[in-house]
Amino acid sequence: MSWLHRFSIRARLTLIFVFAIALILSFTGLALVHLVRNSLANDANNEIQSEMVRTQERFVAATSAQNYQVVLPMHGNVVVQVTNLAGTQIWAASAAIAKAPILAHETVDDASTNGLGVKMVRTPATASTLSEISSGQVGTIFTKRGSGLIFGYVFGQGISHSVGVLMTSLVISFPLLLLMTGGLIWSGVRPLPARSPDGRRRRDRAHGPHGECDAGPTRGVVPVRAGVRLERESRT
Repeated sequence: MSWLHRFSIRARLTLIFVFAIALILSFTGLALVHLVRNSLANDANNEIQSEMVRTQERFVAATSAQNYQVVLPMHGNVVVQVTNLAGTQIWAASAAIAKAPILAHETVDDASTNGLGVKMVRTPATASTLSEISSGQVGTIFTKRGSGLIFGYVFGQGISHSVGVLMTSLVISFPLLLLMTGGLIWSGVRPLPARSPDGRRRRDRAHGPHGECDAGPTRGVVPVRAGVRLERESRT
């Protein structure tokens, strides 16, 4: 930290305060991004699960087995795709992905609540649709055709896009905030007035050559030797 001594006290105080504020803003930004990501993920999971339950109830309420692909209406930005257990036939799909092929298969995932995970089918036919969905979930569904799988996704601008927008805004706003803070601190800290050479000379004359105070003869007080001489002259 010896390089700090090359700067003035004003500059050092400004640098120290700006560095401390930068650390605080960095931790605040990381905590904010983490909080927003978790909040968006929880909201997306709740919406997907609600849509999957709604689709299950629709198939249960069906009066007969529907041997054709059912186009489901969209609710919000969640889309679903229902397939057979083998993952070879589409039974139903939301309107936004009604023309898409099978997008995913089930896989084992011990971290999920139902033990099932989503494995995307990445082919040229699914590339355009996969670029528009995120946060996939899978569950089992019971229909009059038999047991099947239901996949739920967030359609459109997903969590990654929202978090990216937030991080971009933080990267732009935090340096501007630091710049404004540094300017306010710099203008608020006033430098000490410099001592002029004339002031030093007056101080040296006041203290004398040996550092003793030399106030000079006091006005109205006659020195001792001058008083004796005047008294002798008056007698003569």
